[in-house]
Amino acid sequence: MQNKTLHIVSLTIPYPANYGGVIDIWHKLKALHNQGINIILHCFVYNREPDNELERFCSKVFYYPRKRAISDLFSTTPFIIKSRENKALVRNLQADNYPILLEGVHCMGVLKNTEIRKREVWLRTHNVETHYYSALHQTEKNFLKKQYFRLEAIKSKRYESGKLPVKGIFSISEKDRDFFKSFNPNTLLITPFHGHEKVSGISEKGNFLLYHADLSVSENHQNATFLAGISNAFPLPLVIAGRNPSPALISLIDQNKNVSLRKNVAGEKMRSLIAGAAIILLPAKQTTGFRLKLLDSLFLGRHIIASPQMVEGTGLKKACHIATTQEEWLTLIKKLSHTDYSAEEQEKRMQYLHPFSDNINAQKIISEIF
Repeated sequence: MQNKTLHIVSLTIPYPANYGGVIDIWHKLKALHNQGINIILHCFVYNREPDNELERFCSKVFYYPRKRAISDLFSTTPFIIKSRENKALVRNLQADNYPILLEGVHCMGVLKNTEIRKREVWLRTHNVETHYYSALHQTEKNFLKKQYFRLEAIKSKRYESGKLPVKGIFSISEKDRDFFKSFNPNTLLITPFHGHEKVSGISEKGNFLLYHADLSVSENHQNATFLAGISNAFPLPLVIAGRNPSPALISLIDQNKNVSLRKNVAGEKMRSLIAGAAIILLPAKQTTGFRLKLLDSLFLGRHIIASPQMVEGTGLKKACHIATTQEEWLTLIKKLSHTDYSAEEQEKRMQYLHPFSDNINAQKIISEIF
């Protein structure tokens, strides 16, 4: 392959890869690099530190501060976009004429520049942000956060419900593809990048149940609360693992003898937990985007019980056991706790996961952009 250079504008610093959005970006960088693409990376800094690890896969890495001005909350532009508008970023993009990949609607502020709009610009969507923020608004209990989510949903609709000024869109799920394709015909499905090369070979049995998530997100907090609340009926102990649990969740778990908490677990420790569990529990209330924890669980774990919302638009419904009501959750947990994870099930899972290849998805992106 001849040398091909690509600007990637990331909504945050994509390392360490310890939650959904950055996992997709990080493994996309690696996959494109391994296919011979020369990457110039641009990152916004606000809650993560610059990391030299990025330079292993990118020829240049630029960092820009994310503005957090209160006045920007009252702009008609969504705060996730307004806070990432940056003149230095625009200047660096204008230094050459290489194609540009924007990681998230968050990075669309550069398209206010008329010269950038004339360039070969592609957008990777991680959610339909309108739907994502609407769902957060519905589940959030804090009044101020709830109003913020409501306003972001309203503002995001202006950007997403119309023809976007980009050459094409790489959507992360079938449902998101259908949404964006109705406004932007050149919308392709590129499933999440995840870093797994094959389904793990594991033993037939595990000895606990696992729920893993970013516990600071209101929906995930509610899911953990639901599972902890019915855990006394589980035949195996429940482990809840993830980032930044609230004091209320910690207190609830302390009161339940059949539940334990693993705070701020990531990387190899999280992978070990997934591989050790008899069943991974994946309840969900919203269907936006594509949950990376679903892919992690399928590549590394045994039985999966999921809500319909977790698998909608993923093509992976048949790889999971589906539960909707509390009774269905309890019935499946009791049944699968005593059911071996067989070689036959693993073979089926390998077939379901075959399309979810980082290398294949990288090739699709390259063929579209170049």
